[in-house]
Amino acid sequence: MNEQEFRGALRGVMVAGSPPPPMSPQAALDVARHAGRLVAVKWVRCDAIEVPYLRRPLPLAAGEIYVHDAFTSQDMRGHRLQRAISARIFARCRKAGYHRSVALVSPANRSSVGSVLRTGYRRIGRVSLFHLGPLRREKFHREPTGCVD
Repeated sequence: MNEQEFRGALRGVMVAGSPPPPMSPQAALDVARHAGRLVAVKWVRCDAIEVPYLRRPLPLAAGEIYVHDAFTSQDMRGHRLQRAISARIFARCRKAGYHRSVALVSPANRSSVGSVLRTGYRRIGRVSLFHLGPLRREKFHREPTGCVD
């Protein structure tokens, strides 16, 4: 699926003001369809990406992919579509030499937290961020166990 087909397929599905990330050689999109309808999407990247709510790039180490901007149509939630898409993505990426997947999830997004945990992710850290005008403080906290492959 190219970018034009993707944008056409998502017309009326994406929230206004939240355009999908641009396509690039380092970006891929995986989708699930049901009855000819696009019902779930998930982006994957293998390069650094700008994380809008952190207002900074997320660098990736060698062998890491970043999975982001997952969406499931409301009427198809609960069918574990994101888990199926993730399994396809992980299988392809393992064949390409990637060994770790990274995701950022807001703790306030309870459904996404549950979805990524059911997919097999483990919490390896958290980000604290404070903005007040031009003042900015951020801190990355690693869990004591560190990163698990």
